[in-house]
Amino acid sequence: AGVVPGSAAAAARLETEDVIVRLGSEEIGNTGELSRFLIAHPPGETVEVVFYRGNEERSVQLTLGERPAG
Repeated sequence: AGVVPGSAAAAARLETEDVIVRLGSEEIGNTGELSRFLIAHPPGETVEVVFYRGNEERSVQLTLGERPAG
């Protein structure tokens, strides 16, 4: 949906159009799977994020943060 300024995703330099396909060892195929992963893993955990930016596969280490309120 977007990258919240000040979030862990913003700190990892993810962009709104990036498509996340894996977090850690878990494949991510849709927003429901993304939400379930984030609920199941605590803030402070560091995971590898594999994503596509355009046609290029990229990865970055990201330390999960608190979910934004609202």
